[in-house]
Amino acid sequence: MSEMLIQVKNLVKHFPVEKGIIFYLSSKIFKREEQVVHAVCDVSLDIKKGETLGLVGESGSGKSTLGKCIIRLIDPTSGKIIFDGTDISLLKRNELRKYRRKMQMIFQDPFSSLNPRISVGNMLKRMLELHEICEGKEALNRAKEILEMVGLSREHTNRYPHQFSGGQKQRIAIARAIAVNPDFIVADEPVSSLDVSIQAQILNLLMELKERFNLTYLFISHDLGVIKHISDRVAVMYLGKVVERGSTEDIFSNPSHPYTQALISSLPIPDPEAKRDRIILKGEVPSSLKPPEGCRFHPRCPYMMERCKKIEPKMIEVSKDHYVACHLYYEENEN
Repeated sequence: MSEMLIQVKNLVKHFPVEKGIIFYLSSKIFKREEQVVHAVCDVSLDIKKGETLGLVGESGSGKSTLGKCIIRLIDPTSGKIIFDGTDISLLKRNELRKYRRKMQMIFQDPFSSLNPRISVGNMLKRMLELHEICEGKEALNRAKEILEMVGLSREHTNRYPHQFSGGQKQRIAIARAIAVNPDFIVADEPVSSLDVSIQAQILNLLMELKERFNLTYLFISHDLGVIKHISDRVAVMYLGKVVERGSTEDIFSNPSHPYTQALISSLPIPDPEAKRDRIILKGEVPSSLKPPEGCRFHPRCPYMMERCKKIEPKMIEVSKDHYVACHLYYEENEN
């Protein structure tokens, strides 16, 4: 078995949205309760060295928050994040610095994540100097080499972010991520804002870099076709919870959770003669300010039972390395 690089255990991230306020009305004192967004709730997963774990789910499911927590861009509320054998969840900022080289992120919108006042060459040069990899002329030459690795030209070092197309900006973002020779990269919707033809180029580039540098990816996307193309394993999130995880082949050929089944049924089939029964989910995604009790998917689930309203399902193994959190499988195990 491949060695684990990332182990996430019972990770929780809550965002307070309103602090308690005391106000007076007709001689009575009222206190407004603090509201909390339950962005990530008791998530456990692992990522093996050299693999790509695809993380898929609807907007607002907590995918990006989970990715940012794993590399400590934001601090978790509770839980453990073990990176290459070290628990980094409680490390202070100065202690985290040596791990910053090993963990990088590619953001969804490359333009907003690039400094418009700094040329691409100086951006990469400063990053190399900050992490004490090299400096001066050596750092600038290294920056030019990195740009060539991602399909750009050495002459691009003197240009500014606004002078590039969307696909080129994403290549720059990838160059910045690989510049410090990381072990692990969180790719947060890296192709969602690009044209389909450019998407394919960026995905191929990411796969080439993975093989070249033995990278490990957490690839976040709402696009199932992209997830299927690039991932070794898949985790499915719904309203802050991972509801199913397994190999890409298992998830797409034998989806077990009703939510995963609905997602897979929405995939287009290239054969115009073939037909697929589309599963249409009723209702809206509940608010993460007040998630439903029991199974979070039960208000929209076509197989909802009484226990689903009260008891939260635990993750169980339904086949080898294929896990699902659903009461349907508790029923099978009990019989």
